[in-house]
Amino acid sequence: MPEVELTGVNGLTYPTVATWHWEVALYLFLGGLVAGLIVFSSGLRLLRKQGFERIFIVADLTGLPLILLGLFLLWLDLENRWNFWRLFTTFQITSPMSWGSWILVLVSGVLGLRLLTRVPSVELPRPGSRIGRATGAVQNLLAGMGRWRWVQATWFEAMSLLLGVGLGFYTGVLLSSISARPLWNSGVLAPLFLVSGLATGGAFLCLFLSHEQHLRLVPLTVLLCGIELLLLLTYVLGLVYGTGAGQRAATILLGGTIGLVFWWVLVVGGLLLPVVLESLDAKGRRLPGLIQRVPPLLKLTGGVALRFIVLYAGLQSFV
Repeated sequence: MPEVELTGVNGLTYPTVATWHWEVALYLFLGGLVAGLIVFSSGLRLLRKQGFERIFIVADLTGLPLILLGLFLLWLDLENRWNFWRLFTTFQITSPMSWGSWILVLVSGVLGLRLLTRVPSVELPRPGSRIGRATGAVQNLLAGMGRWRWVQATWFEAMSLLLGVGLGFYTGVLLSSISARPLWNSGVLAPLFLVSGLATGGAFLCLFLSHEQHLRLVPLTVLLCGIELLLLLTYVLGLVYGTGAGQRAATILLGGTIGLVFWWVLVVGGLLLPVVLESLDAKGRRLPGLIQRVPPLLKLTGGVALRFIVLYAGLQSFV
């Protein structure tokens, strides 16, 4: 399938080019979130950390449904939806989209194996019937996968970790490779999306953890928010002090309605406020029960806002 790349877009000749919509923004968010789930669960397994079994369960059960939801949203945004399979008939080494397609296939396979290991063994009715014997054999196969040692082997965890990093990195490379959009054409975007995905993945997992388990992860989650803030600052400064096209893109990012969402929803609400609340809680100033759940929700909101801001501000920027 041919891949079309626009390199000469400007506000005069293509004033309203908008090839991607809200479905793509949510797909980028879900891709980063799943990358965070994989990295957290595989990393903790490799480190042999105790007391985080709930993280493994949540990541194993939710990873595949979330990435499939993201792929469905991406499919909805396609103009020729029934030609999507052509992406998997070849591999183009210079195409970020081709790399991303195959990373998604591998990630889905790993997540599928993770999910199957959680299939419980149940008693099936009428075991003597033909249907009962067939379904019983399938059930035993699925339940037996939990005993496949290689699914929990060190090499499998390391491969999963690398795929998670690749997935989170790819969501930013997909945009940064488009040189016609100066707001996207930044080398900082890929690591920014990766770190944001790790932060949102950790936040999602914290929603299912006890307060004590959440506090054990606070140093790491605060560090991720700090790194994301530094990458955001680097990204903005690169636009402000860059080319004329980059400076015009910076005015779109930091001004108007998009600027309000950037500063208040992403920076303040999605990064600074969660860091303050979690730091206070970790230092012994115990927060009320409902307030303890606020920081993860704010981080998830900030992660969604980042993708929508970058996508829609980028669509308005021109070379």
